[in-house]
Amino acid sequence: MDLIRNFLHAFTKKELRVLLYATGLFLIAIIARTGIAVQEHSAFVPVQGGTFREGVVGQPILINPAVSDNQVDRDLSALLFSKLGDLATHINTDEKNKVFTVSLKENLLWDDETPITSDDIVFTIKTIQDPDARSPLFKNWSGVAVERVSQLQVRIAIPTQNIFFGDTVKDLRIIPEHIYENVPPANMRLSSYVLEPVGSGPYTFKKFSQKKNGFITDYILEANEHYVGKKPYIREFHFLFYEDEEALENAFRVREIDAFGTALPVNTKLFDALRVHVARIPVTRYYALFFNTNNEVLNSSVLRHALIAGISKKKIEEELFQNNEVSFISSPIFTNDADASYDVLRAQKTIAEMKTIPEFAVVVPNTPHLENTARILKEEWEKIGVTVQIVSLDPRDVFENAIKTNNYDMILFGNALENDFDLFPFWHSSERVYPGLNLSLYKNEKVDALIDMIRQESDIEKRKNIRELIGDYIIEDAPALFLYSVPYTYIARDEVGGVPFFETVPEARYTSPSDRFSSITEWFVSQARILR
Repeated sequence: MDLIRNFLHAFTKKELRVLLYATGLFLIAIIARTGIAVQEHSAFVPVQGGTFREGVVGQPILINPAVSDNQVDRDLSALLFSKLGDLATHINTDEKNKVFTVSLKENLLWDDETPITSDDIVFTIKTIQDPDARSPLFKNWSGVAVERVSQLQVRIAIPTQNIFFGDTVKDLRIIPEHIYENVPPANMRLSSYVLEPVGSGPYTFKKFSQKKNGFITDYILEANEHYVGKKPYIREFHFLFYEDEEALENAFRVREIDAFGTALPVNTKLFDALRVHVARIPVTRYYALFFNTNNEVLNSSVLRHALIAGISKKKIEEELFQNNEVSFISSPIFTNDADASYDVLRAQKTIAEMKTIPEFAVVVPNTPHLENTARILKEEWEKIGVTVQIVSLDPRDVFENAIKTNNYDMILFGNALENDFDLFPFWHSSERVYPGLNLSLYKNEKVDALIDMIRQESDIEKRKNIRELIGDYIIEDAPALFLYSVPYTYIARDEVGGVPFFETVPEARYTSPSDRFSSITEWFVSQARILR
């Protein structure tokens, strides 16, 4: 210490200040260079841990992918139950694409540590096929034969060739036989397992909380240690539930949740002040006004073309969507439409030549953007001399009182294709009777033949050509006023990483909002710096 004191006393005050200043600069330079070196030779990488909170409008009711028809349930099932394609070592098919042999991986476990076997696959398919289960997948699996070959292998046979059925097999989420084998299909909705499921997905059920009135406020999942695939980074996944979109968006603004998604139109500019990721993902769902072609007046294609010509989609865009990236279409194959068919004078002329003023009722689910769409259609049609009444119903009543009985003149509804190329469920004449969803009751033998043909064609370019022909025929026959496709919008805070659709738009359209979780094992909220 004396040596240092004597050294410092050898300097004048001015020289000492210079020395201290130089020493400070040297230390700052050392620290800065060290920081640069650390940055150059290290990087942040995702690590396991942390909690992710997603907000959802609605409630879980029946978390069982074989029988549930509720979007919240499907979202949870996407995390709790594995697809058959993920559990299989391979899925082989015969030359005619009619017989599929599924071989399971070894040592698969449900999250209660019970082995997963071929019996679970057989049980799942037979449950779907049981009318008492009221499965939304019933139509897809009707007429399908399934048999156990061994403990890890099953054989699935379909009655007619369908090139797309392989995807149906791969996407099947199986349920555990040992949980439900003694529960009659009609009573599955009464089981405690519908809210406390045993699954095989990347996450497993932990707990949920609910108010005294029964409203579930949050539902907590944790990473499944028995999951066959890559283990997810995020340790806990929380779903928080809200009664409407406004409450959901407010929860995001006050950081109560980390992310939310919606299939409804949303103005993302409202979140510009926040640091967020925004993705708009194309979907296979489109909305259209379906004409009941069995109606004695609407069976005229001349009238249907006039009704289509009387609608300005530009007006719908300006009044309802404010140019919010909604795609307007003119056919069920998502053909772009920039009001090419709009011709109000031609529409007025056709209506004026009719003996009586047409009067129609439009059935519409009581969803705001659909009700507003119906209002604009009514206003536009009244300008060309058509009288329109809007009948707004709860979505469940739309199915029970309109679709099941074909009791409507026109119906404003959304169709969600399971495959961009497969128009069978909505436009083949065999689907005019419920549970078929040919809402226009459309029949064209040429279209039927092309729809059957595309199910047998393996060449992608030939399939595209066939689809174009189908679209042309349907545009010519005008069984529906095709309107728009609303992208699925997902918004998350900047801290959420590893989500691929924030970087690039997916090549394939989403068939369900639940598809957003297909990459869930890559998502992360925790990072650590490591040396390269």
